[in-house]
Amino acid sequence: MTAFFAGVNLILLIAIAWQMQRGYSGSLSVFFWPALLFKLMTGVAIGLLYSYYYSSGDTFLYFNDGVTLASLARRDLSSYLQFLWHGDDSFPIWVSLADGQQSRVLFMVKFTSLINLVTHDNYWISSLYFSLVSFAFAWKLVRLISQTFPQVSSPAVIGFLFLPSAVFWSSGLIKESLAMASVFFLSAVVIKVWSKMSLQYWEWIALPFFLWLLWSLKYFYLAVFFPVAASSIVAYVIFNGRLAFLSRSSKMILLTTAVVVVFVSVILMHPNFEPSVFFEVIVTNYNLLHAMSAPDDVIYYHNLQPTIESIALNMPWALISGLFRPFFWEASTVLQLLASLENLVLVVLTIFAVFNLSRYVKSAHRLKLVTLLAYVVLLCIFLALSTPNFGTLSRYRVGFLPYFFLLITIYNPVGMRAARLMKRYSNHLIR
Repeated sequence: MTAFFAGVNLILLIAIAWQMQRGYSGSLSVFFWPALLFKLMTGVAIGLLYSYYYSSGDTFLYFNDGVTLASLARRDLSSYLQFLWHGDDSFPIWVSLADGQQSRVLFMVKFTSLINLVTHDNYWISSLYFSLVSFAFAWKLVRLISQTFPQVSSPAVIGFLFLPSAVFWSSGLIKESLAMASVFFLSAVVIKVWSKMSLQYWEWIALPFFLWLLWSLKYFYLAVFFPVAASSIVAYVIFNGRLAFLSRSSKMILLTTAVVVVFVSVILMHPNFEPSVFFEVIVTNYNLLHAMSAPDDVIYYHNLQPTIESIALNMPWALISGLFRPFFWEASTVLQLLASLENLVLVVLTIFAVFNLSRYVKSAHRLKLVTLLAYVVLLCIFLALSTPNFGTLSRYRVGFLPYFFLLITIYNPVGMRAARLMKRYSNHLIR
C-alpha cells in the first residue's frame, strides 16, 4: 500500500510539473527541468542532512506532528477540521503534539498534515510537494523578470533557481519553502504593479492568502517586505505615475507622509515591532542563540544593548556578517566550508559591482534598485543581529539572498559574461 501511494504521488508530481512546463515555450524553458530536478534533490537533501548530520531538526518535528493530525483526520474528520480552524489546548490531540505549542510551529504542522493526507504519511514525498510549491513560484517570478527586464534574466535564473544555499534552504519540509513561495509571489505582484500589468483574477484571490501565509510562518520577512514594497510603489506613483505633475516639494511631502503611514502600520502589526520592545527582542534573541552556539559558530558584536546607539554601532558588522560570513578561514565544518565558498563568490561579485556603481546610479531603474537594496540591507541587518548563529543565519538569510545576488550581478561584468554564456547555451539547446 505504501508503494502504491508513493507511485500515485510521483505520477501526480510529474503531471503537475509537466503542466507547468507545457504552458511556456520561451527561452528559459531549457532551464525548467534542470532547475526543478535540482530543487527536488535539495529538498531530499534537507531530510538526509537532518537524518545523518544533525541529531534532530524542525523538519521531522513538523512531519511527526503532521502525522498525528493526519491520523486524527482519518479517525474523526470533524474534530480535525475544528482543530485546523482554531486548534488549542482544549482539544485532546493537543497533548500528543511534540512541538505544536508555538503559533508558527502549529501553523506549519497543520499545513504538513494536509500534505500527509495526500502522501499517506510519506516524509520524502511530502518533502517533494513542499519543494515543488517553492519552485513553482520561483519559476513564476523568474519568467516575469525575464519578460519585464530581459537584460537581467540570466542573473535571475541563477539567483532564484540555481544559487546553492538559496535553493537548498527554501526546499523540503521546512517553513522557508512556503515562506519563500509567498515572497516570490508577492515580488511578482510588485513587479506587475511597477510595470502597469493587470493582475489575473487568481492573483487577486491568492494575494491575501500569501500575505497571511507569510505572516503566519515568517512575519519578520513580511515586516520588511511590506513597507519597502509599499513605499516603492507609492514613490513610483508619485514620481512616474499620475501624480508626476506635482511640484517636487509636494512630491516629497506626499512621499514622506506615505512612508510614515506605512511604517506606523508595520509597528501596529505585531507587538514585537513597538519601538519600546523591538530592540529588546533583538538583544534577547541574540543572547539566547549566542548562549546555545559553539564559540566558532557565532557572530560577536561589540557590547550589544537594546539602545539605538548600540544597535546602530553594530549594524555595519551585522550587514557584513549577514552577507558574507562565515569567511573561508572561519569554516570549521563541512557545511560552513560550503557556505564560505559561496560567500567568497558573493564577495568577488560585490567588489565588481562596487567598481561599476556609476551604472547603478545612472540606471533608468534606480527606484527598483533602491528597493532591492533597502529590502536586502534591512532584512540582513535584522536577521544578523537577532540570529548570530552561522548555521541558523544561513537558513534564515534565504529571505534576501537571491535578491542580493540579483542586485550585485545586474551591471556586473562577471554577471554579464555569465549571461552571454547562458544565452548561448539556451540558444544551442533550442536549435
